[in-house]
Amino acid sequence: MYQIIETKEINLDEAIKHIYCLSKAAMDVLKFIRNNGDSLHTTEELARKLKLNLSTVQRAVKKLYDCGLLTMKQDNLKGGGYILLYRKMHIGTVQSNINYILRLYCECVSEGIKKGW
Repeated sequence: MYQIIETKEINLDEAIKHIYCLSKAAMDVLKFIRNNGDSLHTTEELARKLKLNLSTVQRAVKKLYDCGLLTMKQDNLKGGGYILLYRKMHIGTVQSNINYILRLYCECVSEGIKKGW
């Protein structure tokens, strides 16, 4: 007979934080962007609005982009140079990525148990 372990309700933000190993700052940036529709944001704007150091926001945005949670658009300036703008990734893409990661995780755990339990 198996004993069922009672688990607490899983919060989406906590799940995303753990799946992608995100810092508090990265979660703050992600929540802000998610709550602002499809608006485009610069790292300078995010740092100002979230009252975070610019380099902290830049690291957070890079991590979120690398994880596939943000998209990036480059706007070329008339006088030369460019600005990078970020927005949330389409929900279908995020959902597919998370499902894939969790499937791999479950397979890895299952194989590990078979080999070493």
